[in-house]
Amino acid sequence: MQITLPDDLNLADRAAAAGFSDVAEYLAALVERDAERAAIQRGVADMNAGRLQSLEEFDAEFRARHNIVVER
Repeated sequence: MQITLPDDLNLADRAAAAGFSDVAEYLAALVERDAERAAIQRGVADMNAGRLQSLEEFDAEFRARHNIVVER
């Protein structure tokens, strides 16, 4: 994916102010942050639409999917 940004953003200054050594590192962090936000928004939308699963159901499916055996 290609993103075009206006020249007046001063990305180098923004990256430095945010504590990043270069613009690529700064942009990668922004993309990751936005991906996390989108995942949270999808979760909230699912919750609001009533697409819920109990912790017990999730736990059982997760353990089965990853072959995790619980010794009791």
